[in-house]
Amino acid sequence: MEGAASLITVVLLGLQSSKFIYETASGILGGPATIEKLVKVAKNLSTLLEQVRGLAQRAKETLGEHDARFFDDFRPLLDECVEELQIIQGKLGRFNTASSHKLWSNVRTYLHEKDFDKMWNTIHHYVQILGSQVAHAGM
Repeated sequence: MEGAASLITVVLLGLQSSKFIYETASGILGGPATIEKLVKVAKNLSTLLEQVRGLAQRAKETLGEHDARFFDDFRPLLDECVEELQIIQGKLGRFNTASSHKLWSNVRTYLHEKDFDKMWNTIHHYVQILGSQVAHAGM
């Protein structure tokens, strides 16, 4: 099924970004609790995206009409999520290369606690929505 295959591609992009966010944020040393919240929610989103990927991979071969509609309806939400993740990844990108930049005292030169709180809110929003969509579909 073409819908499931294209969904897998988008999910892989989301996984790449969510794992980058997780790894980068978890490497920031001495930061506020907001960073730890971001680490946890990025991990939750990665787990959820892994579940969607597994479902889509299994469904590629045997899809019923209900499942096909689910993938078609799910795609715009997933596209939106991946776009937001890539924005966050861009903001965190400068902290991935040099370990000295990962100290909170250096990070806060570029990003403030409220920026991390906004990142958490964005990712948490998608964890809630995607999780409920997957649960609603009975997956």
